[in-house]
Amino acid sequence: MARLFSVDDGLPHRQVNCIIQDRQGFIWVATDAGVARFDGLRFKIFNKADNGLSSDQIRWIVEDVVGNLWLIGSIFGDYFRAASVDILNPVSGEIIPLEEYTKAKPPVSLENMNLIGVRSTSVGNSASKPGT
Repeated sequence: MARLFSVDDGLPHRQVNCIIQDRQGFIWVATDAGVARFDGLRFKIFNKADNGLSSDQIRWIVEDVVGNLWLIGSIFGDYFRAASVDILNPVSGEIIPLEEYTKAKPPVSLENMNLIGVRSTSVGNSASKPGT
């Protein structure tokens, strides 16, 4: 049986941009007023004012290999629009801006990653074009 949820039920905004279910079974909803976690009974809201998100306009949510949620949003200015990225630990509720998160050691070793279009070559040449 499907159920329709609205702002009256606890969603922070009527504009829903993305919905995912994390590995713990929680439903996460990206809206124009932050992110909502649904536990099957109620919504818990994460937003800029109360939790320190970089933006309330969250467009996408992606779960990484260690279970963190990457919240990709939009920041609007008078003459610009930029992307914001925050990392949310769904267990602790801690929100870490991307700039701070990338200063720490990544959860996955980057040493042996095969980057598209870049490969190691002999000493003196650090990269080559794909197919060469």
